[in-house]
Amino acid sequence: MVRKQHVVIAVLFFGTVGVLSVAAYASPVVPWPTVLSIQPLFSGEADVVFDPKLLGTWGGSLETFTFEQADKNSYHFTVTSREQGSDQPPAKSRYRAYLVKVGEYLFMDLFPIDLPPARHGHQTRGGHSWRVHSFMLVESIGERLSISPVNRPELFSNAADVEKVEQDDRLLLLCSTPKLRELLLDRARHARLYTGTFSYPHQTATEGKPRPATAGDLWRRPGDRPAAPQRRPRVRSFRPRFPFSKEHLT
Repeated sequence: MVRKQHVVIAVLFFGTVGVLSVAAYASPVVPWPTVLSIQPLFSGEADVVFDPKLLGTWGGSLETFTFEQADKNSYHFTVTSREQGSDQPPAKSRYRAYLVKVGEYLFMDLFPIDLPPARHGHQTRGGHSWRVHSFMLVESIGERLSISPVNRPELFSNAADVEKVEQDDRLLLLCSTPKLRELLLDRARHARLYTGTFSYPHQTATEGKPRPATAGDLWRRPGDRPAAPQRRPRVRSFRPRFPFSKEHLT
């Protein structure tokens, strides 16, 4: 049964004042998460992991994902999007991000911090501006970051024992964190939670990145010594020597 406070949240969530808007993106092939929750995906530090390989900037010329360490278990996640061919400054959205282990899967829990207003003809990445949680499935963190937004609400709409509110292609889950973890794990094991995947190369690291090597640094690495310079071979001119004087030749 849906509680009274949940009804109030749902009214604000799906109200006409526009507190939630699914954005129009530069890359519409991969929609932002549309499965949202009023509860986080983790109950405590035991559920959260921190991977330093995630730190830095990932992406291309039109869109970048930047992760900075917020505390020992979380990140500041900034999405920067640029409209192709536009001279307007890039739009930025900021989230608090957590890597959460759920069974054999690794999810990213996103909570909005700062989302800019939509501009005419272009909106930044970000599925919502209401203070609720959204989720991504982390496929890999290495030379490329591959994350998949949980954006198939039809997989959760048939859960009879889960309180939820849905409208169009958006769904707000009102269940507790343990039930939310159980639900995501069950759906991940039996279906694909997403319609597309972000796969971005790593651009920069926020800390510990060595500066590019120069020609003078090539031999200054630990244990290396400069190679001995090669000498040009000495070419001797050949002059015949005769055991007799020039008078004998005439």
